[in-house]
Amino acid sequence: MTNATNPAEEARKNLDQLRFTISNLQDDASLKSTIDEFTDLTSKVENFDNRISALRQRKYAFDGLLEKNAEDILNRWKLNTSRVDSQIRMQSASLMASLRSIETRLDSGGAIPPFAQVQILTREAETFEDHIRSVRNSIEEMYGNLEQEINDFDSQLSELEFTMEKSEAASFGFLPGESTVRAVKAIWCRNGKEQKGDPEGLLFLTDQRLIFEQNEEVATKKVLFVTTERQKVQQLLFEVPAVSVTSIKASKQGVFKNIDMLDLVLESGAFAHEVTLHIYQEGETWQKLITQVKNHDIDSIRVIAVDKAAVEKAKAAPTQCPYCGGAITKPVLRGMDTITCDYCGKVIRL
Repeated sequence: MTNATNPAEEARKNLDQLRFTISNLQDDASLKSTIDEFTDLTSKVENFDNRISALRQRKYAFDGLLEKNAEDILNRWKLNTSRVDSQIRMQSASLMASLRSIETRLDSGGAIPPFAQVQILTREAETFEDHIRSVRNSIEEMYGNLEQEINDFDSQLSELEFTMEKSEAASFGFLPGESTVRAVKAIWCRNGKEQKGDPEGLLFLTDQRLIFEQNEEVATKKVLFVTTERQKVQQLLFEVPAVSVTSIKASKQGVFKNIDMLDLVLESGAFAHEVTLHIYQEGETWQKLITQVKNHDIDSIRVIAVDKAAVEKAKAAPTQCPYCGGAITKPVLRGMDTITCDYCGKVIRL
């Protein structure tokens, strides 16, 4: 036996659904999400200068156009601010008035308005929801051309802040006057192909060297294949002068081609002939950065000048060991005080 539909119950159900829909439209009609997004973008733009100043105080020496780009974004953003604010206020007031009109007509029908009235107001609420979406899109278009640029610049600064944070916490020492260009999470694929147990850590690129630091927690005890104890390992595993990198190849691997790999070929005398790294940034970006350092093009975007005396000291380094006469072929880097002869093992002071 089928129960007959109770008209009053059906009407109440439709009314409850309509009230729920209208309640959910309150934030939308006030343009809260648009206001929050615009406020967040404004805060980002206004804070760019402070973040760049902090990077300079931490001795980030490159990207000489950071300050100019931040100022340019801020000036263009200010041109939009008053216009967008005005549009938000005007449109939100209009939308809220329209929503109150729907609510008033809903409440004027008694405890349960007639079924037809509820249906009419339900369709009106649906149309109103589409109108809100259209208004929101039109406002966001007013600053949408800058939004991606702001977020990209924000990401760039975040990468540089990560670089300086990890440089300051590194387990090894940088040479006097050596400046970090970039740091990235990475895995050193010791056998040329990523395998379980390969060391994870950070790849640092300075204006003179490429350095890999293992920085991870490793299992020290297992019970029935379940790790029960871990130990933090942070140690330098390799470093090589950037000028010793003879070849750099960036590639995408994995089923979805979303794993960035770097294959490096090093000159004779380096700790290895080839190095393969899985890095957690665009491989092509790192290929370009390493090439800029290797060719000294990075100096064209330098803000903090290098110590000229240190440069001359490196240039004046001997090419033969004063003790055994053996040729010194390894690069002498700015900031080094000594070098070791590969033939007799003597330490030569510069």
